[in-house]
Amino acid sequence: MTAGVSPSAPRRPRVLITARIQAAGGTETHLLHLCRALVERDAEVVLATRYNVGNLPVVDAGVPWRIVSTPFARDRRWFRASTLWAYIAWPARLGPRFDVVYTLELSRFTRFLRRFLRPGGRVVWNRVGRPAAENDALPRPLQSLVDVFIAETPMQVDAARNRFHITAPAAALPHLYHGSAGLPVARAAGRLRVAYLGRLVEGKGIFRLLDCWRTAAIDAELTFFGDGPDADELRRRAGSVPSVRVAAGWRDDGRLREILATVDLLVLPSSDEGLPLILLEAMAHGVPWIATRVGAVAALAADNPDVRVVDLDDAALTNALADMAAAIRDGRVSRERLQAYCRARYDVTRLTAAWSEALLCPPREWQLVPRA
Repeated sequence: MTAGVSPSAPRRPRVLITARIQAAGGTETHLLHLCRALVERDAEVVLATRYNVGNLPVVDAGVPWRIVSTPFARDRRWFRASTLWAYIAWPARLGPRFDVVYTLELSRFTRFLRRFLRPGGRVVWNRVGRPAAENDALPRPLQSLVDVFIAETPMQVDAARNRFHITAPAAALPHLYHGSAGLPVARAAGRLRVAYLGRLVEGKGIFRLLDCWRTAAIDAELTFFGDGPDADELRRRAGSVPSVRVAAGWRDDGRLREILATVDLLVLPSSDEGLPLILLEAMAHGVPWIATRVGAVAALAADNPDVRVVDLDDAALTNALADMAAAIRDGRVSRERLQAYCRARYDVTRLTAAWSEALLCPPREWQLVPRA
């Protein structure tokens, strides 16, 4: 026996997390904080990814969890080759068996990963994005892989249960986000500063927002912060609008806080969402927002007078821009009240504890804090 090692010392839980790392924000932010929380609770964490854009905090060298990837992970076009490499090489690289496999994707690849569970281990499936709908399908063999199911809101849990007939223990937990460093920054005098933060892709409504901005006729400037496949086209279209600019996105929470400190109003006009983390980030910093009524967005507006949820309609968005701008200038929107709302319902410390409990404790031991 090695000197100084107690024979009764408890074994550290091992957690395998698998996901595609595609951009800063959203899933990447959640995984970053989840890995940190699990490591702080003395878990051994392995983050295995077949697609990884790199240069993000969750996969940077020096993180206190192990990264397992493939030589093809940086190029989306080689995803099949990346998956094949994982089938061949990962069995030798993943190490001892795991207590939990946490996955954001339920597929045949999940069956492969289940092989690396200890007896009694659990597959935790976290379905993100819009609530399950009639045209969604989940083959029965995949249903049987799920031991624990997590979605962002009770509505999404219920939709998945009804559509996919999932009987596994379930929890409704919003994803982890950066939170705020302190009190909200007071609005600066002068023109209103409006912003979009997120991936620059058509499905997020960036071109809809630009078109509505042309007709909104408010004394304000609009900045798009982000990166994505439609960034160049957005810059081309925005070039003829003097009050609009397209800026780079953010890589870490420090830069995100800097950006939010310069924003009076956030706009997210997506056509498809789950429970967007950027809206939680905005509220944590006391930044009011307008968002379209998709996915579970409306859950963030319950009893919340400092945000607006509008139908997926150009006229509704244009009117909301004018109405919200007037409300902010007139002092009818309170940054402090918005921040307090976020703390009361989506406190980061409580959310972090709930996520750790959901992954590290068997469902029969859960005492998760109910979410609003």
